[in-house]
Amino acid sequence: MLYVIFTNTGIMRLSVKRKGEMGDGEMLLARNLKLLRRRHGYTQGQVALLLKVNRSTYAYYELGKTRPKIATLQALSNLYSVSIDDLLNKNFEI
Repeated sequence: MLYVIFTNTGIMRLSVKRKGEMGDGEMLLARNLKLLRRRHGYTQGQVALLLKVNRSTYAYYELGKTRPKIATLQALSNLYSVSIDDLLNKNFEI
């Protein structure tokens, strides 16, 4: 399946993957969400409450099992004061 991710800066990534297979971008997003949450001192439950999603849904974002909707990415971007582009593409571990 071909995935194209668009942001306000244009096309971010083109990738081909099999169903159920996690791409590099999804793993990076999952790691970034966990790292940023911990850096800001939030629990998964607190972030889920702020996003108005179930805690298990948010946990799946951090595991890379599901992808947040664009509105959720915008909320996360605002919460952590980073761009959506950085959430998706920057390695915050460095």
